[in-house]
Amino acid sequence: MSTTPTPKTVLAHLVSSLRRQLANDQHRGALEFFYGFMKDTQLDSESRFTAYVKSITLFMIHGHLADAYSIWGRMQAEGYIPPRQIQVTMAIMQTVALERSTKSLLKSAEQAFTLKSFGEEEFRTMLRTIFALTRLHPSVYTSLIDLFIKSRGVEGYTLSRRTQTLLSHISSRRN
Repeated sequence: MSTTPTPKTVLAHLVSSLRRQLANDQHRGALEFFYGFMKDTQLDSESRFTAYVKSITLFMIHGHLADAYSIWGRMQAEGYIPPRQIQVTMAIMQTVALERSTKSLLKSAEQAFTLKSFGEEEFRTMLRTIFALTRLHPSVYTSLIDLFIKSRGVEGYTLSRRTQTLLSHISSRRN
């Protein structure tokens, strides 16, 4: 008796395949796999939306912004609206790519941090993307951290262990 895979299983397959290919610097193959997957796989609307969001995030984190934009465009062409966090991260990265100034990056980030929906998970995604796409000095990350903590509006705000671990990783690679 054959069982139909659940949407969760199908999405896990997509994510693991993309992670593997992106980790091996096979972004073109990953993008082709993604488009083939979306064409050939029957998903309900919610799962399809999730597939787009997870894929855009993976491509951003691995430093393939053009591919993330390609998926973003396809997502919108199908009538889906990307989550605000992804819109903001993409806008910040576009600012970095076009203006190439630390000042403009910090200004864009500061605006993003004021959004209620921009929490630590989104902050980590942004940091991973910036790390993958740029070679910024560690002081820029310190400024981003300071702005993010200030935006929380809570005295003594402490970053989560996951965020602190990511920042340690970034710091060890940039020093």
